[in-house]
Amino acid sequence: MGVPLKMTFSSRLRRLDRWVRHTRGTFPQQDNGRPFHKELAPLELHPAEDDVQLNALRKAIAQAHINVAANFMAARPREAIAKVAAIVCWPSSEWSQVCVFFDLDYFRSFEVRDGVQQRWTPLSANRSLSRELRLRVPVHLRERGYHEWQVDPAAYGEPQEGEVWVFGD
Repeated sequence: MGVPLKMTFSSRLRRLDRWVRHTRGTFPQQDNGRPFHKELAPLELHPAEDDVQLNALRKAIAQAHINVAANFMAARPREAIAKVAAIVCWPSSEWSQVCVFFDLDYFRSFEVRDGVQQRWTPLSANRSLSRELRLRVPVHLRERGYHEWQVDPAAYGEPQEGEVWVFGD
């Protein structure tokens, strides 16, 4: 078994594009009563890359999550009560995900984070990640931004900060 080849920048973009295309016309089903379904981009960042490509890849990952959320919303059955949102972490877009919430109470409480290990504080309504990065966001997706502060016990209690952007219902 050989060493895996490092993916090129263009092959990573193609992989993201395939993921988005694969989700067209599909809507996830609830699994074993779980309150949500989570989709992650089939891609990892490699910080050793040059900054220009790394930032372009971060932007492409954010756009792909927004596109997958829009695909799920378009394919959502009329009778479904499920809510859909792309959760875009910035600048750590590799932690982003698309969530389909089957439990409305869980959906309503999802953006409320005010604990001792994690806190989300709303960002100014004047801020817009989609404007800053020139992302294409369908008009029916709402954009909300938060400053995230969290403590990861595995990181020896050092707080980590970033932004979380929610695009969707």
